[in-house]
Amino acid sequence: MKSIDRGDVIMTPSKGDFLKAIIKLGGGERQVSNKDIAKELHISSAAVTDMAQKLLIDGYIYYAPYK
Repeated sequence: MKSIDRGDVIMTPSKGDFLKAIIKLGGGERQVSNKDIAKELHISSAAVTDMAQKLLIDGYIYYAPYK
């Protein structure tokens, strides 16, 4: 799968997989936790946080850190 360049925002396969996981977990209807995404993608919570921050900057998601 190739990266898609949207000006200064590049959609990579990893970002696409991450967004698909959020949707699958109900992200269009409810807030999805980092823990749920990590389980779905078999990655660490730290990797989820890193990708969520990138997608927030790119304007794909709203990300609220756990308080």
